[in-house]
Amino acid sequence: MMKKLYFLFLLIGSLNSGQVTKNVYFIGNSYTGENNLPQLISNIAGSAGDNLNFQSYTPGGSTLQDHAGNPIVSNTISQGNWDYVVLQEQSQIPAFSTSFVQTEFFPFAAQLAINIRNNNPCGNVIFYMTWGRKKRRYAKLYSRLLPVHL
Repeated sequence: MMKKLYFLFLLIGSLNSGQVTKNVYFIGNSYTGENNLPQLISNIAGSAGDNLNFQSYTPGGSTLQDHAGNPIVSNTISQGNWDYVVLQEQSQIPAFSTSFVQTEFFPFAAQLAINIRNNNPCGNVIFYMTWGRKKRRYAKLYSRLLPVHL
């Protein structure tokens, strides 16, 4: 919860003083969508007299790899005019091996960041890190599905 609040204050603090309008695109999964984070941040900005226009694409369980190959995400990024694009990875990815993260996270995060910067030269990419989940009873299933050792 503290990380969420820190992120909120960081984003709101970047809005500067006086009434401003910022456009933010949230790309993630249920950690962003189900918690209604975009609307919550918009409400906080509004309470300070600022406007936060947002769009979000947050289907449950999605990874940045899913988003990097998704035409909906690419088309929305290419519309441009985003002051911020918030990228949120699937919560278990950081718990996997370093080699898995290097092949399944970094290339897709970079691909999205390059696409964002190419279409929004004045835009900023923000990586929103959620809390990681501990290994669960599904760990054996994941280890069969993914080329890593849990």
